[in-house]
Amino acid sequence: MLCYGLMQVSEMLIWRGIDTNTPALNRAGTAVGKYTLCAHNVALGIGVLIAYWSKSDSELPFGKRYMIWAPLIAGILFYAGVMVNYALVPDESDTTPACDYDKNKKDNHCTKNSARLQWPFPHTYYNVSYAISLLILMAYVRPLWPNGALVAFFYTFSFIVTFVLGKTQVQGSYWCWAAAAFAPLLLAGNTYLGHRAMPNFIS
Repeated sequence: MLCYGLMQVSEMLIWRGIDTNTPALNRAGTAVGKYTLCAHNVALGIGVLIAYWSKSDSELPFGKRYMIWAPLIAGILFYAGVMVNYALVPDESDTTPACDYDKNKKDNHCTKNSARLQWPFPHTYYNVSYAISLLILMAYVRPLWPNGALVAFFYTFSFIVTFVLGKTQVQGSYWCWAAAAFAPLLLAGNTYLGHRAMPNFIS
């Protein structure tokens, strides 16, 4: 939720910079988004450590204490890989422009009235990040049903919603908006399950 929240802060700064013609705000928001987007699995790894740190060995996933470090290590390695990619692939700009919709184009990357941002840094890696997140959640959220299934449904449903809203928007602002909007519902649902004496991972 912290990562999703920071992405909303990023977009807020960018749009404020665009609306007020303040490049410094846009530049700051772009930097926040650039380095937050690839950090989601690091946040999940920290969540796994917090959730299982005080558990007995019999309560740990896979029954091995060192395995609770695996998600964080995977998140850090993924983050490092993205940083290498950033270094090899120059950004188009250090600011993020708004989407310029042209109804005469067949290959528009935005839809009418979408208000999508055109991120200047490479972010096609997020499909891989999404898959890693699902693997971590399915492997470490206990019990798998209903807690693990609830979180997996949250990720998948938000993806489907953004796909329905605009097929070219799935990796853009729409997914961020959907995930941020649904996050309180996920927290409420998991808290309810936690009160039923189940391990409460997400909250």
